[in-house]
Amino acid sequence: AYRVGTFTGQGTTAPGLTCDQPSPAERRCTGFLASAVDGTLLDVTLQIPTAAPAPVPLVTLIHGYAGSKSSSGDLVQPLLDEGYAVLRYSTRGFGDSWGQVNLVDVHAEVADLRSMIAQVVDEPDYHLDVSAVAVTGASYGGGHSWLAALQPTFTSPRGNAVRIRTVVPIAAWS
Repeated sequence: AYRVGTFTGQGTTAPGLTCDQPSPAERRCTGFLASAVDGTLLDVTLQIPTAAPAPVPLVTLIHGYAGSKSSSGDLVQPLLDEGYAVLRYSTRGFGDSWGQVNLVDVHAEVADLRSMIAQVVDEPDYHLDVSAVAVTGASYGGGHSWLAALQPTFTSPRGNAVRIRTVVPIAAWS
């Protein structure tokens, strides 16, 4: 069933990301960001390599069904080592994210994907390249990857022209 606006976490969980530097080579920001769809709070981790020249290209890594942002963690370090920032978040209803699962609905979860990307690229302190964004994931995340290609360019709330250049579905359901 398509449902948005239920169990959003508003008033229960504080939105916003907090950053630290767990190693000299990485900056890590964690917390919750509110989806532009309906304000549902999604559990987010953004990791940025500190040695990469700005602006830093961004890879968004989406988990499989019943997973969370912590799934596929083995892919993160190689991406950071190559100079990519990595955005991971638990999709609606999974991990610590709020909301109801809508089975990769274009108007809910895929719009959430664009919202999460837009919010992190809009933060000037992160120094992310709005024209060099990739989306990848396995299984359920592979479905998100395919559907991200439906609208590879969009405008962020601060007017940045975001461009998803690459989608890499891994063992998708297509």
